[in-house]
Amino acid sequence: MHGSIDLATTDLDLYFAHSDLAFAAKTIEKEQVKLFKLNALPTNIIPNLQWLIPLALDRQGGFSIPIFLQEITTERLQP
Repeated sequence: MHGSIDLATTDLDLYFAHSDLAFAAKTIEKEQVKLFKLNALPTNIIPNLQWLIPLALDRQGGFSIPIFLQEITTERLQP
């Protein structure tokens, strides 16, 4: 995508599930399947994943209603 994103009209839907099936995942494409402990996530991942993954795995979250998250790091908003 080239250009700017209107953050006032942009939605991101996230879905997650808890399952032990991840432990049976096998690499079948070029990208390697790897499992990491939550407290040992790689530092070279998409920055939002450093908090989205723990948020998704938090069993106390109970997201029964939509939540609003606002980006506060302005340098990441630049095209």
